[in-house]
Amino acid sequence: INSKNLKKSIPLIEDLIKNFPDDFFLENFYGTVLLNIKEYQKAEKYFELSIKNNSKYTPAYFNLGLLFYENKQYHRAIKNFLTAIDLDNRNYQALFHIALSYENLELNDDAIKYFLKLLELEQNNAEILFKIANCYVRKNDYKNAIFYLEKCLVLNPRRFEYLYLIGYYHRALKIRQTPEVYHGIAGIYKELRFLDLALENYEKCLIINPNYSPALNNIASIKSLKNSFFDAFDYLEKYLQLGSISPEILTNVAQANFAVLNFDKGLEYFERSINHNSSEKNYEKYLFSTLYLEDFNKDKYFNLSSKFSELSNKKKVDTYKVDLKNNNLIIGFVSGDFREHAVSYQITGLIRELKKFHDLKLFAYYNNNYEDNKTKELKSYFHKFENIFEVNDDELIKKIVEDKVNILIDLSGYSSLNRLSVFTAKPAPIQITAFGFLKTTGLKEIDYIIGDQNILISDNDFTEKVLKIKEIWSTLDINNIFSQIQELPQKKNKYITFGAFNNFNKLNKNTLILWSEILKNVPGSKIFFNNYTYEDSRVRNFLYLAFEKNNIKKNRILIENGGNREKILKDYNKIDILLDTYPYGGGTTSLEAAWMCVPILTISGANFVSRGATSVNQSLGMSDWNCTNGAEYLEKAIKFSNDVNSLEKLKSELILKRMNNKIFDNVFYARNFYSLMREVWNKYLENNI
Repeated sequence: INSKNLKKSIPLIEDLIKNFPDDFFLENFYGTVLLNIKEYQKAEKYFELSIKNNSKYTPAYFNLGLLFYENKQYHRAIKNFLTAIDLDNRNYQALFHIALSYENLELNDDAIKYFLKLLELEQNNAEILFKIANCYVRKNDYKNAIFYLEKCLVLNPRRFEYLYLIGYYHRALKIRQTPEVYHGIAGIYKELRFLDLALENYEKCLIINPNYSPALNNIASIKSLKNSFFDAFDYLEKYLQLGSISPEILTNVAQANFAVLNFDKGLEYFERSINHNSSEKNYEKYLFSTLYLEDFNKDKYFNLSSKFSELSNKKKVDTYKVDLKNNNLIIGFVSGDFREHAVSYQITGLIRELKKFHDLKLFAYYNNNYEDNKTKELKSYFHKFENIFEVNDDELIKKIVEDKVNILIDLSGYSSLNRLSVFTAKPAPIQITAFGFLKTTGLKEIDYIIGDQNILISDNDFTEKVLKIKEIWSTLDINNIFSQIQELPQKKNKYITFGAFNNFNKLNKNTLILWSEILKNVPGSKIFFNNYTYEDSRVRNFLYLAFEKNNIKKNRILIENGGNREKILKDYNKIDILLDTYPYGGGTTSLEAAWMCVPILTISGANFVSRGATSVNQSLGMSDWNCTNGAEYLEKAIKFSNDVNSLEKLKSELILKRMNNKIFDNVFYARNFYSLMREVWNKYLENNI
């Protein structure tokens, strides 16, 4: 029926009908051919003949209804579709076309009735939900319209058509102001990243109804996105007081507690969440949050990752298309951070240099709808750059298989915008995790994790096989940013300035006490917090209060909120020593400090996540700046601060080292990375082909 040569088939079909008169199947088939070539009058005749010869033949009634529908004879179409349903009450297409017919007749109540019947057959059909929302809009029933539109947005938050309804929302406000209408407007602004406008409309919901729970949850979400962690926490606390609790809300409350450094309480809420039939999203948020904990039980972690994999419920790919005649190696990178982000700062130089290897093909799968200049730059280095933000898991798995990717690299782990659920289907023969998540994924489908000899000290901590790249686990593409190195700040200030450039969420009670002790024991010293997460006044006040409790005055606490990358790099010139956080240490921050010739004092933990600075120091020949515990950290902070001449000499040495050290040699790193990829691929071919 889909053939371009339909008309050529007509004589053959007519001969068959002559030889087999009164054959209802042939008559319906011929009618369908005629319908496809728009010969409606003749098609109608044969559908009616088919029905005459078999009054119980459902397809003939449906096709006759379709004919009338295409000719906008909706009442006649409905009559035939209804007969088809009488014969087969689960005829989805007949139900759908009845609903569409009533919709076209603007009989909205009847249309809704049949769209709802369709939902009984397919509950999560966004198209049907959107149709119902539109019917309610036409009825000026905005409360119900918003109810169904929000269901659509849950299933497909970024579909363009759904956003049209914002015009209807504003029309609705002229009739009656309700929290539902403001909530609908706010939701669309939130999807479009107009966070201030979204916040304004969510707050209007609460003016009308202070206990409107959807607004409380969404305000908390936006406050968190804007790094107002304590405000977010307060809104979720109020939500909990209303008594309506879901796994998603419990997870949000858990994250809010982690964000304000209430780790024990956060763990309690994560546990409550996973005991309420949680989705894999709640598990991945729990798994990510374990980065902030020093002694999270290893077996517990592996159980959580196993449950995540189970809930992802992906059918495994069991055959791969490997072209042995072609020596090209296709490497796919999956990330939501191909933008101005720490991960991109680490990989940009690598990708740029890898593209020079003519036997490599580099594919990017970008899970984000936001693009900036860094995205534009990265696009120029990949052979293929595809946005997968609106591509569901099954489609993405199929795409990766069709792209014949040999090695698929996850750059996110359990961080936001990850697609680890796709990796559980094993769409590529070799799968690796690197750069974006400094811990094992715990997934048996991930074959390898990339690190170095200083950062990966125990293979038992990983379900993945450990790949140790030469010299340093990651490089930094920073050579094109010129930031002049200035003299030791102490020479001008006459006091030591410690730096704390990691984000607020990496702090904890023990770290703040330890830093307070350092300030007490280094007279006149100050600490400079500098990160975008310190913009919020409540975050700053939390820090002032924490140090005040430890008898450190506010004038010794300097706080700025970061800025663009060039400004942040220049700000390293304001500090004498960078204090690393523990147990979640700095990755990119440590590399940036090394580039700006600032020594890093760190506690070398047992885990990947607490050894980023350790690896940098080892590479720079500064192992004496690595500490085994808090007591040694305090002792060395005092010792190094009291020897200004040695600090000044060290800065001069670091200026020379940064030009010659492999940390910033993207060519060297890319060559080693290439060799590593070839090695694992050749091993795969030996064992499987």
